[in-house]
Amino acid sequence: MASTAQQQQQHHILMICSQKSSISQPLHTPVLSVSSWLSKPNYAARCGVRMCSTQKPSTANIDAVDARVHQILPLPELNRTEEVQAGQALPPRDFLHPSLWNVNELIRPSQGEEEPTEVSQLLIEEISSKLKLLGSSANLASAYDTAWVARVPATDGSGRPQFPRALEWIVTNQLGDGSWGEEAHFLGTHRMLSTLSCVIALKTWDTGHASIQEGLRFLWRSCEGITDEANAHLLCGSEIPFGSMLEEATSLGLPLPYESTFIQRTFQVREEKLKRLSSETPWTDTTALEGLEGLNIEWKCIMKLQRKDGSFRGSPASTAFVLNHTGDEKCLNFLSSALASLNNDAVPHHYPIDFHERLSVVDKIERLGVARFFEAEIRQILDHVYSYWTTKGMGWARSNFPEDQEDDTALAFRLLRLYGYSVSDDAFQHLKRDGVFSCVPEGQPHKISEMLNLYRASSLRFPGEGILEEALQYSKQCLLEVQRSSKDADVQKCSLKEELLGEIEIALKYGFHQVFSRIEARSYIELYKKLPSASNDILLALARADYNRCQTLHQEEAVDILRWWQSLGFADMGFVRQRCVEICFAEAATVFEPEYAKARMASIKMAALTMVVDDIFDNHASIDEGHLFLELIKRWDVDMALKSSMSDELKCAYQGFVKSVNELGKEASRLQGRDLTRYLQDHWVELMLGQIQHMEWSNIANSTPGLGEYLENAQYTISLIPLLVTKMFFFGEVLSDDVMEALGIRSRFLKSILLTSRIVNDLQTWEEETSKGQAVNAISCYLKDHPLHSKEEAIAYLRTLNETLLVELSRDTFCPNVNNNDENRVTTPMICRRAGLEMARQCQFYFKDRDDFKGANQDTKRLVTQVMMEPV
Repeated sequence: MASTAQQQQQHHILMICSQKSSISQPLHTPVLSVSSWLSKPNYAARCGVRMCSTQKPSTANIDAVDARVHQILPLPELNRTEEVQAGQALPPRDFLHPSLWNVNELIRPSQGEEEPTEVSQLLIEEISSKLKLLGSSANLASAYDTAWVARVPATDGSGRPQFPRALEWIVTNQLGDGSWGEEAHFLGTHRMLSTLSCVIALKTWDTGHASIQEGLRFLWRSCEGITDEANAHLLCGSEIPFGSMLEEATSLGLPLPYESTFIQRTFQVREEKLKRLSSETPWTDTTALEGLEGLNIEWKCIMKLQRKDGSFRGSPASTAFVLNHTGDEKCLNFLSSALASLNNDAVPHHYPIDFHERLSVVDKIERLGVARFFEAEIRQILDHVYSYWTTKGMGWARSNFPEDQEDDTALAFRLLRLYGYSVSDDAFQHLKRDGVFSCVPEGQPHKISEMLNLYRASSLRFPGEGILEEALQYSKQCLLEVQRSSKDADVQKCSLKEELLGEIEIALKYGFHQVFSRIEARSYIELYKKLPSASNDILLALARADYNRCQTLHQEEAVDILRWWQSLGFADMGFVRQRCVEICFAEAATVFEPEYAKARMASIKMAALTMVVDDIFDNHASIDEGHLFLELIKRWDVDMALKSSMSDELKCAYQGFVKSVNELGKEASRLQGRDLTRYLQDHWVELMLGQIQHMEWSNIANSTPGLGEYLENAQYTISLIPLLVTKMFFFGEVLSDDVMEALGIRSRFLKSILLTSRIVNDLQTWEEETSKGQAVNAISCYLKDHPLHSKEEAIAYLRTLNETLLVELSRDTFCPNVNNNDENRVTTPMICRRAGLEMARQCQFYFKDRDDFKGANQDTKRLVTQVMMEPV
C-alpha cells in the first residue's frame, strides 16, 4: 500500500493535471495612466553616458556612446534616431548579477585548420562500413583463454596439441615487457593472470623457451614488486584460477617467487573463497562457474550445466578445461568455432559475443556525441538485438542464457529504451532473491562495468518499476564504494581502467536527469581508449572534429546573442541578471547539433527574455508596475507603452521584448505555414498573469496558498512555456494541432517538465528568498498544508516529488503513449520530446546543489569555458 506521502504526491500531480488553470482569466488591473515621457533622467543606451531628458542628445554625445560601444563589442549598424526616440533609457551600470564574461573570451584562438567537411564525411563512411561488419570477433583475442585452448591435446592420441596455431599465436603476441594481455587497457595484475596461463601452455608442450623465460622474468618482477598487504590483494575475483595455476606451475618446475607476499596472499584468499563455496554452489550457473578452471570438479555434475553450443557460460578457457578432463565432443566443436572467429589463431574471452559487441559500439558512439551520423546503422543493430530480447533479458550472444548476464542485459535495456523499444523491468526480477536485491552470490565480487551499466539502466526507470529503483540504489552504493577504494592505496584493485573510473565519476556526479550531452561527450572523448571493431583512431577523429566544429558554431551564436542583447539595451539594466552566456551554454550543451541552430537561437532568445521578465517581477517592479506591464503586454502596443507611466527601464524592456517576440513569431509562422504570433503572445500573457498572482501572494499578508494551488500557478511562473513552445516550431517539422495539443500546457509531458523545474528551483532558492521577505515558495506552501511538519520534512517530501516527476518525464519522453489517454496516442516528434527533457535537465543541472544560474561563479565559468571554448 502506498504511503501517505506517496498518496499526497500523486494527489498534487493528478490535481494539477486535471484542473484547468484558474489564472487563464485576466486579473483586475489598475486604470492606465497614459502620459507623455516622464521627467526622470535618461541615461544613454548601453554605456552609461548621462543625458537629461530635457536635453536634446547631441551628435557628439551619440558618437561618444557608439564609440565606447564598439570598443566593447562590434554591433550591427543601428538606426540612431529610432534608437533614441524609442526611449532606451537605462540606469547606470550597477548590476545585481553582472556578467562574468568579456566578449573576447568567447572566441577561441585559432588552433589551425579544422578538419574539412569532406574529411569528416570519409570518416563517417569508413565507420559506417565497419558497423556493418559487426558480429565478428576481430581484435578481441584473449591471451588467457587462448593459452587454455592451446593446452588441449590432439584427439587422435598423437601427443601433439589439437590447436597448434594457438601456440604459435602465443609466441607471436608476447608483449615487449615479457607479458601477455592487453597492454593499453588492463593493469599489471590482469596481465599476470594471462602471462602465467601462456607460460604454462608453452611449458606443457616444451616449446617457446625464450618466451617462457621472458614471461617468468615479468612474473618475478610483478610479484616481488607487490610487497605490502594493502596491495597484495589485487586480482579481485581471479584468485581461484590464479592459485590453481600457481600449483600447476610448481608441478611443472617453473621457478617463481612462491614465498612472496603477493603469492602467499593469493593462496590465502583462494582458500577463503573455496571454503565459502559450498559443494552445491559450483553446480549452478553462476559467476563462480565462469572461472571453473580453478575448481575441483565432479565431472558428472558439471556436465549438466553445459550449454547447447557445448560451452560453459561461453568461456573458451572453462570449456577447454572441461575438454581436457572429459574429451567431450561438444566442447571440442565449440572451441573450433571460437577459433574460427579469429582465423583459427586465437579465441576471445567469450564466444560468440555478437550482442555484446554490437551494444558496446552503439553505447560508445552514442556517448561520443556522433550517433546522428549513424542512425540507420544503429537502428539496424538495435532491431537485431531486440529480436532476441526476452523477459529475462539477454546474454553476451544468441547462444548464452540471459540469467546472470546483468552487464549485457542492463546495457541492452538502456539502449533499447532510449530508442523507444518496449522493454520491461521483468528482465531484472531474478536479481531479487528472498526479498533481497543482489547481483552476485554472497562472497563474490561485483563486476564494475556491470554495476555501471546497471546504474545507467535503472536511471531510465518508468513509474511502477520498483525493481529498478532497488537496482539504482544497489548499483549506486557499489559505485560509490569503487570511488572510495580507488582513492586508497589499492587504486588498481579489480584491474579498473582509468576510463571506467572516469565514467563512474561522470555518472555519479550528474545522473541521467542532470547530465548535459556535450559534457558527457567531451569527458568521454578524453577518457576514450578502445572500441572493438571500429578503429579508435577514426572514431575518435570523427568525435573530436565534430565536437570542435559544433563548438565553433556555438561560439559564433554566443557572440550573436550578446550583440542582440546589447542592441536592445538589456546589457545595461542593472536589475537584470547578465547570464546570456550561461543560457547559450545550456542550449549548446544539450541540443547541440548544427541542424538545430535555428531552434537553439530561438530558445536562447526566449530564455533571455524570460530572464528579463522574471527579474522585472521579482526584483524591480512594484505590484502596480507589474499590473501596468501586464496590461501593456495584453495590448501589445509599443507606442502606448512609450507614452505610459512606466519607468524608462521598463519601457526599454518592453520595447526589446515585443520586438523580439514579434520577430520570432514571424519566423515561426513562416516555418509552420500559419500565423503563430498571437499564439506566442498569449503564452506570455499567461506567464505574466502567473507572475502577478505570485507577487500578490508574496506581498499580501496571510495569503500563502496551499501546495496544490501554488504548483498549479508555478507552471507559469517557472517561465518555461513560451521558451519550449517557441523552440518546437524551429526544428524543421510542421506541427499539427494534435501534436501541439499533445505537447501543450495540458499535456502530462509538459506539466512534468514545468513542475520538476519549479520544485528544484525552489529547493535551492527558498532560503535566500525567505531572507528577502519573499515567503511564498513550495516549501512554505507545504508547511501551510502541514503546520506540524518541519522544514526538513517539507524538503524531503519535495525531493521525492521531484524524483517522481522526473521518472514520469522519462516515460513520457521515451514511451509517450504508455497509460496516456489524454493525448489519444498522438505521435509526437522525438526531437520535441527530447527538447523538453533537455530543458528539465538544464534546471536540474543549474539547481542541483545551489542556484548556479543567478549565482554563477568562477566554477561555472570554468565549466562553460571548457565545454564551449576549449577544443578537444
